[in-house]
Amino acid sequence: MKSVVKKMVDNMEDLVVRAVTYFSSARRLDDAYNELVKAEALLNSVEKYLSEQGYSVFTKRLSFPGLNPQLAEKIVEYSASSSLIVSVGYQRIGALSPETAVYLTGNGLYVPILYSGENPLEFAEKACKIISKAAEQNPVNATRIALGFHSRDFTTPYYPDSSSTSRVRIALAFLYPKALINEMVKLGDIQAAFEKMFARIHHVTNLVEKHVGIPVKIDYSLSPWMENSVAELFEKLGYSLLQPGSNYGIGLINKLIRKYMDKEKAVGFNEVMLPYAEDSLLIKYGSEKLLKARDFLRFASTCVAGVDMVVIPNEKQNLEKLILDTYSLRLVKKKPLAFRAIPVPGSPGESVELGKFGRPVILEY
Repeated sequence: MKSVVKKMVDNMEDLVVRAVTYFSSARRLDDAYNELVKAEALLNSVEKYLSEQGYSVFTKRLSFPGLNPQLAEKIVEYSASSSLIVSVGYQRIGALSPETAVYLTGNGLYVPILYSGENPLEFAEKACKIISKAAEQNPVNATRIALGFHSRDFTTPYYPDSSSTSRVRIALAFLYPKALINEMVKLGDIQAAFEKMFARIHHVTNLVEKHVGIPVKIDYSLSPWMENSVAELFEKLGYSLLQPGSNYGIGLINKLIRKYMDKEKAVGFNEVMLPYAEDSLLIKYGSEKLLKARDFLRFASTCVAGVDMVVIPNEKQNLEKLILDTYSLRLVKKKPLAFRAIPVPGSPGESVELGKFGRPVILEY
């Protein structure tokens, strides 16, 4: 058995279950607590089972269906003792105070804010206050806030822009840039690499389905984590994100994701993700002053999370405009978009301590 597992690990090198997320239907305090206990036991079981099969789980997550801010505050004590990362679900900008956002994110909870047709200028102003207030307490807190430009029934295992509907379900996300690069080198073709990679992803998903006994969804998005870099893949393909042709390259990868994904299983974004402070090569570009925050707006025209994890100076007017630009892209693109920024004291070129994200360099707007 050990030799079988070792062989599987060798064959699946660099393919990781980035997130296994439990979507809860609970809206009351007692139900929320019971769901936390239930979800933790179930996801721990999934993690143990996948480990026995030779696969690692990066994070385990629980998303609630838009808990009201007062109830969200009450689950802090429950979530503190849990091994799960927890999202309180979609919040309305008018009901969420900066103080509540600071409290929730300061206690490790994730807070997605849904744009719901408000005046965009007023939405951007209020969102700017919330994000800035959270970042003032600790820049890491701002990494737990997302602005979602999409419908309320949108569901994804990717945080922070994750919320549940009234349906209990499980969804997976995968970390696979290096695995994809390795397959591309071996097979000599990116299309063949995607076909093989998604066959592996479906194999893991089928394992989880058999274990939990319910259908499991997948967000096929190609996302990075530090050295497991999406930007590196584009370098290997000849479409550097610093050069003309980068948006074409992003579109090419998105097309391959759509071609090889199982549309019945797909949920969420299912596109290229380029979170600045989560990709070591993007951070390197930033340290060399080869990127500005507004470059991510260009990426966002063809990828889902182009304006994500950007570390920028705490300048209210510019932050509001960056939010408005993302809102405007949503109007044109007509596909789900998310926004996440970390406004900090300091000037472009300086670095900032960001916990597990290391010390990324501040970008110029």
